[in-house]
Amino acid sequence: MPANGPCGFSCFAYSLTGDRYAYGDVVEDSLHAFFRNQRLFIERTEFAKSNRTLSVYQRQMRDAMANVEFKPVPSPLWMVDGHLVAFSHMYDLTVFVYNCALNRWIVYGDTAGDNRGYICLSLNGEHFDVLQGVDAVTAAIPREAEPQVLSAERMAWQPVDVNSGRYSSPFVWNWPHGEMVSVTVADTLCDTQRLYSYAAVVKSVTTQPLPQRITRSRSAKLQEKEYVSSVCSDNVDGFECTVCCRRFS
Repeated sequence: MPANGPCGFSCFAYSLTGDRYAYGDVVEDSLHAFFRNQRLFIERTEFAKSNRTLSVYQRQMRDAMANVEFKPVPSPLWMVDGHLVAFSHMYDLTVFVYNCALNRWIVYGDTAGDNRGYICLSLNGEHFDVLQGVDAVTAAIPREAEPQVLSAERMAWQPVDVNSGRYSSPFVWNWPHGEMVSVTVADTLCDTQRLYSYAAVVKSVTTQPLPQRITRSRSAKLQEKEYVSSVCSDNVDGFECTVCCRRFS
């Protein structure tokens, strides 16, 4: 993607239209999303850290897009977490982002495979690019990814009236039929690794309350360690995760 400031928006323009420079409509879609979901704008954009007025953001964003050939786009107007959340909901996409600094995949949207499809992006700190597969076409589905978006219910997402039908989506990849998207979950207590449905794990985490932190004595921790070790033995059918409260075999 061109390194001219709106590279993140260019990624979505390229995926949805095939033209990396057709980011004007994508930017306008994001503005509609923020006016419908102002909490998302306030909590998850860089611009709102210094100015929470959406009308000011809209004016500066439109001015920056209109003059991108003549002056650099200020960094607070670059695509950030809030835009990725909005786009995954608006366009009904799963967005995988490989963060080069963190050396891991981050995912926005549902991975259950019942949406329009998925795209893969890379972020090297300041620049977004579109990732394609080794055949220069279909991108491979990441097998491990960290969810970075709350469910629509928890963040009170308000639907945005966007005519997504105007996008032909030439580089939005379809989920392969009959293939489960999974993530490797490391069981550090038992020194084993197991595969679970990624969508199932994500959904259970976002619907279960996190346990309260409890300070325990050394003797209590030792007793707990002994208990966990017995639970992980081959004689027991499963154990309960203390983070997402689900039971696993």
